[in-house]
Formats: sequence, structure tokens, C-alpha cells
Amino acid sequence: MVNSELLNHFLLFGIILTIGLILILAKREHRNLPNLLFATLMVNLCLYCLLTLFKNIGWFDLYPYLFAIRVPSELLFGPFLYMYFMLLAKRKIDLNLKFFRHLYILILSILLILPLLIYFKIPLGQNIWMDRYFKYYQLIGTEIVSIQFVVYSIAVFIKLKKEGFMELAKEHPVWSAHFKHIRLISVLLIVHGTTRLLEVNLGLYHASFQRFFEIGNVLIYSVVSLIFTYSLISNPVVLHYDASIFNRSSKKKKEGAALDQEEALTYMKKLNEHMVIAKPYLNPDLSVQELSDQVKISSRIISDVVNNIIGQNFNDYINNYRVEEFKQLCVDSSMDHYTVLALGYEAGFKSKTTFNTAFKKFTRMTPSEYRKSVME
Repeated sequence: MVNSELLNHFLLFGIILTIGLILILAKREHRNLPNLLFATLMVNLCLYCLLTLFKNIGWFDLYPYLFAIRVPSELLFGPFLYMYFMLLAKRKIDLNLKFFRHLYILILSILLILPLLIYFKIPLGQNIWMDRYFKYYQLIGTEIVSIQFVVYSIAVFIKLKKEGFMELAKEHPVWSAHFKHIRLISVLLIVHGTTRLLEVNLGLYHASFQRFFEIGNVLIYSVVSLIFTYSLISNPVVLHYDASIFNRSSKKKKEGAALDQEEALTYMKKLNEHMVIAKPYLNPDLSVQELSDQVKISSRIISDVVNNIIGQNFNDYINNYRVEEFKQLCVDSSMDHYTVLALGYEAGFKSKTTFNTAFKKFTRMTPSEYRKSVME
């Protein structure tokens, strides 16, 4: 039998991680629609861990029917992971009937749980019909949750591969790690959902096996929380994604200004290669027009690619390269005699204020703190 204390430690680990992420996402500068969906995912994970922890310590012994709340909470995860990815990838989600179809099963599960909530004070074993209803609600709910995990995770995985988003990620460091982490999470959830389907359909859903599957579920959720935490901390620019860039204006579309995916990726590749090879960002006065003259791409196309494909405004795009240049200078022994500010100027920053603001935005550290950490 799996040690209950070990399981509770994993649950506490998951709860602490998710609460930490929720607090980060609640900051004013991080409030946008993708982060709202992401925060909902974290609340969902936290609720699952809390309910399981409360069950383990005996809080549901008196009112066991209340534990069924876990089913609708898990039914949120698949659709919201998919919608979070679609916002990052497509820049837009239309709030129409097509959108709300993702929530039909969730709404149905909430309606079906009402009898259990109304009669939650009835002890287990006193009403045979309510006991059966509780058993089958959890059994069928677990199967539907498992199918959702598999279906939505496969959908995310396929879209990452089929629609060129991993190609986009390879071309720009800002999104490379985050998209790869989302793909890893989708694989974990496919495995998780498949395992739970086997648990139900092979008749393993009974006391002798349930504990092992339970700790497996908790492990998966804890690892998912850990991956999300690492992804956002190591790549904090994702949190600062400007909500305005998710939607291209209808006016631009009518004028034919929006590029198709293939064209945009081609221009982005050319632009990024120029940034790496020629390092135009070392010029503190670099403008869109000057960069346009260098790469022979119109300033309108550069703005469109940077805003709508890479996911940054022009200043952030350039400053991101300057931050990476500063990091390289910090580990160059020939630059040890330079001050932090001098290295910032060498990296292309025009002023101390811009340097400090940009560096903290992308790394959540001050330049001095970063240099100190690499020199220790």
C-alpha cells in the first residue's frame, strides 16, 4: 500500500506550486486573457490537490458525497489548456456558440452533481440509491475526464506540429521553451488519460488498485505544475504578453495587410538571422526604418511579424537581444573590468533606465543581481 504521508507531501508540493503561480499571474502587469485562462488552470490543479488532500486526512468521512466536486473541476482542465494554447498560437478566440461547446460536458456534470450536493449530509451506506448514484457519477465522470485529457492533449500536440508553431518556436527564443513545455505537458496528459481509461475499463477501479492510480494522478499534476512554473520563471516574457497583439484588426485584414503563416515565418527567419549575424541591436538608436533598410523588408511587414508572429512590440524585440548580449558579456573574462552599466551600453542600451527596466522585465532580476549570480 502506498504511504499516505508520501502522497500528502506530493499534494502539498502541488498546492504550493499552483498557489505561487496564481499569485504571480494576479499581478497587475500580468493581467491579460491568456494569463486569466492559465490562472484558471492553476486554480483547477490546486482544487484537485486540495480535495484529494482533504479526503486523505478524513475531511470527507462525514460527507463523502462532496468529494464528487472533483469531477467537474477536472473537466475544466482539458478545454482550458486547449483554449490557452489557441490564444497564444492563434491570437484570438471567438466567444460564440462554437466556443462554448467545449464546456457542454462541464455544464452537464454540474447539473448531475446537484443531487449529491443537495443530499450531501446523508451518510454513505444509508441510502442505497444515492450510494449508487455517487459511485456511477464518479466512475463515468472519471472516464469522461480521461477521454477529455486524451482528446484535448492530442489536439494541442497535433496543432503544435501540423500548423508550424514548433517551427516558429525554433526561430525565436522567446517562445521556444514555452511551446516545447506545452507539448511535453500534452504528452504527459495523454499518458495520464490513457492510464485512467485503462483503470476504468479493465475493471481496476477498486480499493486495491485505486490508491496506486491516485498517487499516479497526483504525480502527473505535480509534474505539470512544476513544468509550467519552470517555463514561466525561465521565460518571464510570456507573462508580459500584450493582450492587444492577440488580435489583428479587421481593418488590416480588409486591406490585405495580414501575412499568411508561411510568408510570416519566412520573413521572421530572415529577420532573426540578421539579428544574430549582424547584431544591429548594438546600435542604441536602431529604428524600424533602419532595420528595414538593412534587411530589405518593409517596416510595415517587420512590425506585423514582430507584433503578431513573434509576439512582442519592436522595442521589446530589440531589447530581448540586448539582454542576451549582456548575458554573454557577463561571462566574457575580458570584460570583467567593465561596470554593469558599461556592459549595458556595450550591449546596445541607450540609458540606464531602459537597461534596468528591460532586463528585469525579461529575467525578473536586476542586471547587478544577474552578474553577481554568474560570477559566484
